[in-house]
Amino acid sequence: MTQKPSGRGVDAPPEAGTSGKDDDVGQQAAQEQSSTRDASQTVPDSPSQAVSSCDASRSATALRPGGKVMDPQPPDAPFVCTAPTGARAPHNASLQVTRAGTVIFAPADSTGLVRSKDGGATWLKPLADAPPQGELLEWAHPWVTRDPDTDKLFFTNYHTLGGTCGDGTGHHYWTSTDDGATWEQHSGGVGCDSWDWGKIITGPPATSQSREALAMRGYPNLVYFCAGGDVWAFGPQHFCFRSTDGGETFKRTLGSPTNGWNPSLDLPGFPNAGAIAPDGTFYKVFGSSQGVTVAISEDEADSWHHVRIPDTELAQIPGINWLASNVATDDEGNLYVVWVDDRDLLPYMVFSTDGAKTWSERMMVGAPEVRTATNINVAAFGPGHVAIVYYGSPDIDAPSGDGYTSRDGRRYHGYMVATAHAFADQPVLWTTTVNDPAQPTLVGISLEVSEYLGPPVLGPEGSIWAGFLQDQQGFAGRISPLPGWGR
Repeated sequence: MTQKPSGRGVDAPPEAGTSGKDDDVGQQAAQEQSSTRDASQTVPDSPSQAVSSCDASRSATALRPGGKVMDPQPPDAPFVCTAPTGARAPHNASLQVTRAGTVIFAPADSTGLVRSKDGGATWLKPLADAPPQGELLEWAHPWVTRDPDTDKLFFTNYHTLGGTCGDGTGHHYWTSTDDGATWEQHSGGVGCDSWDWGKIITGPPATSQSREALAMRGYPNLVYFCAGGDVWAFGPQHFCFRSTDGGETFKRTLGSPTNGWNPSLDLPGFPNAGAIAPDGTFYKVFGSSQGVTVAISEDEADSWHHVRIPDTELAQIPGINWLASNVATDDEGNLYVVWVDDRDLLPYMVFSTDGAKTWSERMMVGAPEVRTATNINVAAFGPGHVAIVYYGSPDIDAPSGDGYTSRDGRRYHGYMVATAHAFADQPVLWTTTVNDPAQPTLVGISLEVSEYLGPPVLGPEGSIWAGFLQDQQGFAGRISPLPGWGR
């Protein structure tokens, strides 16, 4: 068992809305005006009318682990902002916020991105070399990520019937170095031989060879792309590719997170992105017959070993709980893993302060009204500073399908959870729905609706953002900086 250190705070960021910059994401408290537009409209090439709403009267609720509402509530509760993008977004949302406060959201009209420079009030189509429009399920897995050290943006999308490589494999791939204003399409794509669930992440190198190669090319971090293979859709293998030139070229790594794993017993899939620790260690998590399992590479994805997290059940069987796990690290190398447990379909988190050798007791991080959760993800912004997103439903029973191959009929809301002291014995978990609780984000979930949510991200003034879907429309949510929250 890991000994839990005391929660550690860092200097709090400035109050929201005090930067004075026209495009600052933090224009919140002084701009609590609400307006909407028809969500069925396509995103215009010029700014739309305002669609964001920041309401200081609607605040997050402070919980203890286990869904226990604190009484009395602590002061200075963060408040909630919503920003529908107005663009069609059929499934699998991800979002990033740049240093300048520009919000980048995917998907938009299945294949592309939209961006906002005013905190979600207006959205613009970026000047990208966009791919041709496809049917709903042809463009399957949009993913946008940002290298925090360079602010470079990476965007991939998977076309089930038209990969970038000669055999139909590979993902379409773009990058931007100007805050998302323009995008370069890489004609060869990325990830030949791989199929489904492709995602890019960045992080520091672990070997002297990569450090030397990065120094020669003038880029600080490795860029990884990982996706399923070698069979279309479910894998069961997982291939990773590594770049030492800022994502311009990639080379297949020698190993796979599935090395040493018996695919006849489990079907890992690894749909999640994974995380890179400050020392370059690569972590990925998946469900298995042995519970939540962490795949670990200390040599930049060339070799892997596995660690099972105790007291977890996630069999990775297609259904409502398929694909529901993820991992994050902070700048001191602490590790955080979230998953939806098979035993009760509720969201949980554990942490490790010693590189996955020992683990904290699991804590249930869901809201008291949640009876079913799915699509969970996590991010860490400093020691003990953690944010979690998931879809949660008040419904236990599924009126219709299994939640994966067919819609389950449950009502789902988009939840955000954040704490500044995850290591405390009883941390305060600020929790909110990003949508109006009277209007679910989704009614029924399946692979046609969503298989994952991107991780929450931190805005430049300390607010926490995440992307969701609502009735096949893009929907960004954020909560204002927490008490004691740091950048």
